Amino acid sequence: MSVARFVLPLMVAPALFAFAPASAPASAAVVFSSVGDSHVFGFDGLTTLDGTAVSGTGPLGARLSIRLAGTDGLFWQFSYQVENRAGGAFDRARITGFGFDVSVDPTARTVATGVFSRPGSGEVVPGFAPDLCFMAGGNGCATGSNAGIRPNETAAGTFRLGYSGQQRMVELSNVYVRWQGSQVERAVPRAAPTISLVAFEAEPAPEPAAWALMIAGFGMVGAAARLRNTVRRNLA
Repeated sequence: MSVARFVLPLMVAPALFAFAPASAPASAAVVFSSVGDSHVFGFDGLTTLDGTAVSGTGPLGARLSIRLAGTDGLFWQFSYQVENRAGGAFDRARITGFGFDVSVDPTARTVATGVFSRPGSGEVVPGFAPDLCFMAGGNGCATGSNAGIRPNETAAGTFRLGYSGQQRMVELSNVYVRWQGSQVERAVPRAAPTISLVAFEAEPAPEPAAWALMIAGFGMVGAAARLRNTVRRNLA
């Protein structure tokens, strides 16, 4: 029994790692280097400029998925999907744009499609000015409009970053979504625009190697069980 007691945990460990939660705190920057690279950014609540959450009767939640669809080193084509997951007492809460800082500023014209088809730059809210934004309306990152997506709505599209020289990778940081027209139960207005910075990053589905590790882990669990039975018979 003593052999099985120590062997079994070692056998089970690979399977446990394969079942590790598929989410982790967001890093300062995420890297896109190969076609198919994707990241899902999660937002939970309003954020002040010092990074603290704004107290309220939320939640205000959103998800932004970005995938590298193609690149030749000069032009980087991405697809995006924005989900407005506002809930709780918020019956009105529009997402009017999203944006980020980029490791190397694009030197060619940035173009975008879909609901958030207006690229820009500059200040979003006082003291916060990302390198790039993609807005549903208006002519700047801080422009207000009636466009955007409301609770339970999803918008998808593409954007392209262009460079005059070859780039091996593109790094995005300070990813955010912009809220406007948020209102609690149609009674307490929150008219001032505000932002949500990344609260967490949801990792993509497990790679084939992870599945292989999980299957191997199950095999080891079975082997450990057989070993335990053998030990019991020998001791009997």
